[in-house]
Amino acid sequence: AAPLSGSVSHVAPSGSCAEGAQIEHKGSCNTQCEPGYVASASSLNCFAGQLTPPSFHCSEAHCEAPSGVWRLDSSSCVEGTTIDSGKVCTPRCESGFKPSVEHLSCSKGILSPQDFSCEPRNCSALPSSSIANVGSAGSCAEGEVIPHGAACTAQCAVGYEASSASLECRRGVLSPETFSCK
Repeated sequence: AAPLSGSVSHVAPSGSCAEGAQIEHKGSCNTQCEPGYVASASSLNCFAGQLTPPSFHCSEAHCEAPSGVWRLDSSSCVEGTTIDSGKVCTPRCESGFKPSVEHLSCSKGILSPQDFSCEPRNCSALPSSSIANVGSAGSCAEGEVIPHGAACTAQCAVGYEASSASLECRRGVLSPETFSCK
């Protein structure tokens, strides 16, 4: 029989080996760690009273990047498909969409928050400086931010008429892209 040499931090409360404290000749120790930790070796083999490898360590578990997110841009995290414990996932979405959260934090195999969604981007009103004879309150009656699916009502100075009465916002892009005041 071979006992596990040295002490291992963060082992499961029931012990470092699922089989118990002593491993018989030609037996194996299926390693165990506390929840949120993973073993450096899944098993240790006993031969003539010696374990191979002689020990293992428990390290904080990594997190898997979220999957199944609608409108995802390839990998859901800028950092890749695996996030180390203590690090963050910076979510990414396809063009025209934005993540519902700025980042997801990984701690011992758990992402927080656990998921995110990709939401259509809003549009910014056209800068007043880019349109001659624009209204004094700005280019859009609705203000500086036009929600996805809404319209910007074009505003011209008194006595001028907009070339397009409204511009539709779709995923961060106005259509038509601009207007003139004539």
